[in-house]
Amino acid sequence: MKKIFSALLIFVLALTVVGCKKKEDPAVAILDEAIENLQGVINDPSSIVASFNVPTKLANDVTASWVSGNTDHIQVGQANEQGLVIITVIRPEFGASEVVVNLTVTVSVKSEKTGEMVEKPYTFKLTVKPETVEKLEINNIKDILNIKDDKYDPKDEKDKVSVALKNVTVIAVGSDASFIYDGTGTTMVYGGDASKMKVGSVYNVNGLLEWYFGMWEIIKPTFEEVSGQTPKYPEKQVVTSIDAYIAELVEAKEHHAAFGSAKDGNFEPVLANITAKVFMIDKDTSNYNTFLIDKTKDTLIPGKAAENAGDPSTPASGLMAYYPTNDFAYLRSFNGFEVNLDVVVHTYRSNNNAFAFYYVGGKDGIELGELTDEQAVELDVKGISLPTYIFEDTTLKTFVAEGKQGSTFEWTVDKPAIINLETGKVDATAANEPVKVTLKATKGEATQTKTYTINVGTLEVVEIDKLLKGNNGQAFRIEGVVTSFGPYNSFTVEDASGAAAFRISGLNATSEELTFKVGDTINAIVTKAVFNGLVQGELFGGKASIGKVKVTENATLPAAVSLQTEALTKENLLKFQSKLVNLNNMLVVKHEVDQYDNVVMTLLRQDGQEIEFKWDSRLAVKDNTLATLKVNDVINIVGAPLTWNNGPVIMYDNIAQVVKAEALTDEAKLAFDVAKFEPTTDYAVVGDLKLPAKGLLFESAITYTFKNTDDTNNTLVDLATMKILSVPTEGQVNVTLIATIKLGELTEVREVKLLVGKAGNVVTFHETFETAELSTNPSVYNDVTFTGLNGVVWNFVHSMSSNVNDSANGILESGQGIILRRSNDPSPSSITATFANGLVDFSFDYRKAFTGGTSRKYSVDITNNGETTTIVIPEFGAGSGDQPQVYTFKSELLNLTGEVVIKIYATGADGNQQATFDNFKWTEKAPVTPAA
Repeated sequence: MKKIFSALLIFVLALTVVGCKKKEDPAVAILDEAIENLQGVINDPSSIVASFNVPTKLANDVTASWVSGNTDHIQVGQANEQGLVIITVIRPEFGASEVVVNLTVTVSVKSEKTGEMVEKPYTFKLTVKPETVEKLEINNIKDILNIKDDKYDPKDEKDKVSVALKNVTVIAVGSDASFIYDGTGTTMVYGGDASKMKVGSVYNVNGLLEWYFGMWEIIKPTFEEVSGQTPKYPEKQVVTSIDAYIAELVEAKEHHAAFGSAKDGNFEPVLANITAKVFMIDKDTSNYNTFLIDKTKDTLIPGKAAENAGDPSTPASGLMAYYPTNDFAYLRSFNGFEVNLDVVVHTYRSNNNAFAFYYVGGKDGIELGELTDEQAVELDVKGISLPTYIFEDTTLKTFVAEGKQGSTFEWTVDKPAIINLETGKVDATAANEPVKVTLKATKGEATQTKTYTINVGTLEVVEIDKLLKGNNGQAFRIEGVVTSFGPYNSFTVEDASGAAAFRISGLNATSEELTFKVGDTINAIVTKAVFNGLVQGELFGGKASIGKVKVTENATLPAAVSLQTEALTKENLLKFQSKLVNLNNMLVVKHEVDQYDNVVMTLLRQDGQEIEFKWDSRLAVKDNTLATLKVNDVINIVGAPLTWNNGPVIMYDNIAQVVKAEALTDEAKLAFDVAKFEPTTDYAVVGDLKLPAKGLLFESAITYTFKNTDDTNNTLVDLATMKILSVPTEGQVNVTLIATIKLGELTEVREVKLLVGKAGNVVTFHETFETAELSTNPSVYNDVTFTGLNGVVWNFVHSMSSNVNDSANGILESGQGIILRRSNDPSPSSITATFANGLVDFSFDYRKAFTGGTSRKYSVDITNNGETTTIVIPEFGAGSGDQPQVYTFKSELLNLTGEVVIKIYATGADGNQQATFDNFKWTEKAPVTPAA
């Protein structure tokens, strides 16, 4: 999924007056500060490849005017109502030289001292890069749709084709995109401020072309509204049968391009009016669980992946709602109902095997089909929403007498002194307890009753540790010091008990609405949420409640935690999540700038442990020098936040957090060389020994001797010539060396075990569990321990045999398999196997068991030498009914020595998601004999 960001966001910082000399007009300091902040508006002046926006209105009533020194390549537009101006970039043609253009901004402010306007200019030197491919004649959207050449979709943004479209009409808008039409075709505008475009308005649009999931879209958009133009709309396609519509798309092979590249064509978005049934996959809590299916059907047949190169996939029997669509929750509220609505079918999602759409009808854009009394009651009850928490006196307008679909409502409350059903008044001041409100909805003979629990009363401040240990969705009032803006879309907050992320839906680190800064103490009501393992306190009420956050300025930042001697594993670092941390003498072993200009580094500690470091480019950092770092630089991390993305990530929000080390001691240099000492140990043929003579990083001297004196006479390894002289005809022989790594007067020794023998000297096993005593009662799951081939011990938790009396239970060809059931307590299902002799590789077969429609979600853990690698099995088995397809899991080449533990276990939502596992095959290396 793409990340959306805009270089514009950095200019919204609140400007403050700096200290001035006695005789200097304060207005001069204001303008200096304004220019300093404007310098971050243009992301990289040395490489201009796309149009961009600049502001004309700044804080402290400062205005900015912009003038181009070369209108052939840089053109300044007119300010819109938000005070933004488009700087249109016209790149030199392919093969031409780059052009340097002066773009001058003049900032002005009225002097409180003299009453006169004070102004100051500043000139940006912009280097406009030439196009990197032959010029394309792009005059309209049809010209874009006709592009079928991969060279016009380069990976690097600076190489992408820029486009400028005139007089296009916005026909639909999503939360991250808009769709435009010009009479010749329809395309998508993605990212930036695209969601702020208005349906029915006409615009001039600039941006870069990108081919994504089988369609052309315009990224990095800038746009200006054009007055006096008549909007144009495509003919709306009317769809009354989803099955027939998908069949048409498949016949036209509209899903094929998504599996290829630009040369394979593209999908043109379709504006459509659809009559269908809303269907949500039961117990699937993902963002990809909502579909429009044929109004005559009651279930979804999921799509399936390609079986061969000529058949890219079989699409699902429904159109999938793409979750960034506006009013997603509203659409989902009609689950199970026939509806009529407007959508844009925009592409084929090859990773979901489904054609996808944006709902574009708005809050009142869904018409219902004919309802039974039961459906009317169900929909009316769904339409009632009561708050889970009320913290202040208020009046609820929810206690109506009738639902929109004609149901009669009867309300009762267990504590009428707190919530008055007649007036709707809630007395939160005098209360601090849960209140139960019950709704009984009736229409004809149909009745439904629902009870809501509302926690009414004030909240006292609790330690952040209580939030960390609380339940998801539970509310807390916390107070802590804001320690960083590093994650961009959340902030780190800490008190004496712990630290957590603080998030405000709709606001991020560059939002001018923020009322606090790093070093302030905040007091706020939050609800607990967890995202990719990051514990967050979501501001209760979201963006609208920012004014309720109590802010105290200039608190003392907590001391950073040293991770110098801590294991850099996610299990150990979890306790430091969202705290500020220090690390010294970290070697940069990876330094990348991704397609979104984020800096991503991997840092190596002297003991060989690594941790990820990241700067989110949407967060402006003054005097940022990260781009000047390179692999093999050594840096210190000073007070940077330790955030989380399914594991620890050190983030960055100011330059003081990264300090380049000026000099390393010999001890440190030697430690890094030892950490990166990676000799080749397996030799299957006669030839050179691949043993490094120097340290990889700091060129320590490395010499080798035999560990055992008897090995000096072996006929396999000759250290004098650094050769493998011969290899055994069967099995592998172990020859142990001692590597001495020396730098100056310092030395370290490491043991190196050479395995000399021909590749393929391995032993393979195939376990089918035929003699395992598993439950054959279809309603009984139990725990079983089974010792199988080669002494491998298997533990089955909450399992049963596939040999039960039901053809849909997932029997595989070999007969008995193990059925696992669910992920939730008290009995999460799993298979664990312990391999005492290491593993070269392993595999197993699996398939859906039973007929429930829940998507099966399982993972595999591989543990060796205290390190665990988790592999997520792709989801399978969604949709009701038997699915006989058999899948195979195959490990990568592992070559693990020592004890290896494999665990297969259910993940995902609570409840049943049965799957059968069988035909375990694994390979171990043949026993190693000592050197003769």
